[in-house]
Amino acid sequence: MTRPNLQRLGPSAGDRVVIIGGCGGLGFDFCQTGVAQGLSVAVLDTAAAIARREMPESVPCAPIDLCDDGSIALGLDALPPDFATFHHLLLASGFTAALAPLRTVDKDAFHQTMHGNFSGPALAIGAALPQMVEGGSIVVLSTAIGQLGAPGYAAYGAAKSALNAIVRTVATEEAPGLRINGIAPGAVDTAFIRGGYHNGGAEDGTPSRFDLDAYEAKVPLGRIATAADITGPILFLMSEAARYVTGQVLHVNGGAFMRD
Repeated sequence: MTRPNLQRLGPSAGDRVVIIGGCGGLGFDFCQTGVAQGLSVAVLDTAAAIARREMPESVPCAPIDLCDDGSIALGLDALPPDFATFHHLLLASGFTAALAPLRTVDKDAFHQTMHGNFSGPALAIGAALPQMVEGGSIVVLSTAIGQLGAPGYAAYGAAKSALNAIVRTVATEEAPGLRINGIAPGAVDTAFIRGGYHNGGAEDGTPSRFDLDAYEAKVPLGRIATAADITGPILFLMSEAARYVTGQVLHVNGGAFMRD
């Protein structure tokens, strides 16, 4: 085989990338970076998130609701003709309802969280696969909570853990034509920890979900992640440098995965 391009972190310039959840903190950071690197980027997200986020002019957007299975194909079809096929898919969506222990969790909220974070994303990957160019890649954003557990996150953690199984399954089904990997961040300083971007959560200020000082005290690298800390590994997994990596879930959390 020819030697991969190890001088570029990320897909080749001109590659087409679809981001599901591109208006949220992590998806939007990758979107901006991708545009700066000469990628052709399109975004699928909820109508509310698209209306709130000011996207680069070159980035087409289409509404999608991962809790509504029928909207997935409609969202892909609504993208410009250039995206009838594309090279890479980033699944950056994720949300959770109000935190509650399993013994008192609201059943409707539980099912919605499972659907929006597992079955909807899994079906979205399946819908996107026929449009993907051979040799392309998929990166799925998971969470460390899926392995470590955290009080109040029963549905969210279980959904993302199940999505990790989808990563491994699709890796075997689509090889060698496509690669798929996951990234499992710890807490990241985005609107997600303040209620979620779709729900109007702020991108700065006091976290609503946990004690920031207590969290950072447990992280060996001593701080919460920024969105850029996650964008770098995504770029790597989509690059030629990762051409022999598939079916993996990379934990990116400053060493917090090692905590007791």
